[in-house]
Amino acid sequence: MNLNKTIGIMSDSHGNPESIEKAVLFFKKNRVEQIFHLGDICDSQISDTADECVNIIIKNDIKAIKGNNDHAVVVNNVNEYGHNITQKTLNFLQSLPFILEYKTYIFTHSLPFISELGLSAMIGSMNREKVEYFFNTTNYDILFRGHAHTPGIYLFKDSKTKKIKLEPDSDYNLSESCRYVVTCGALANGLCLIWHRDKKTIRCISLNN
Repeated sequence: MNLNKTIGIMSDSHGNPESIEKAVLFFKKNRVEQIFHLGDICDSQISDTADECVNIIIKNDIKAIKGNNDHAVVVNNVNEYGHNITQKTLNFLQSLPFILEYKTYIFTHSLPFISELGLSAMIGSMNREKVEYFFNTTNYDILFRGHAHTPGIYLFKDSKTKKIKLEPDSDYNLSESCRYVVTCGALANGLCLIWHRDKKTIRCISLNN
């Protein structure tokens, strides 16, 4: 994976193909060079939209993570409790990774502790203790995550953690002296992120404005 200078990040579209299309259009207008979707592309309660959602992801070469709803869609259909979904979509959702890594950056749906927690890492909540454990046991500078639908940042510096609210349509400067956990907010609520690696900023976007 080769990350360019401007990255678009979305998560938790929950089976709404229109929201994914809207985010993709916004990212392209803003010359984003790579797009990530951090899981819950689909929704286990409305899995009849899974084909359309996955087709958008594939068509736009979006790097995607498996969310708990994506996992549930596959499990339900394997057990014949779900809607009719193409095998192509099921195979795609099944093959999604739990994490993606690039140098000192990591992307996941909720928690990055896959080896310790297994599937429950997809639904675990992030708190100060987990932030500190993560940064004390890894060399990553930034963890990008979804699952929690409200955008926010945990800042880690000098073994201390601070939680910061991430307001829509405002930039946040990333200091090289700090490490971060960034929750991008739910696309189902019209929220996504642009990460300017060259400018060292992230911007929370409200597509509903």
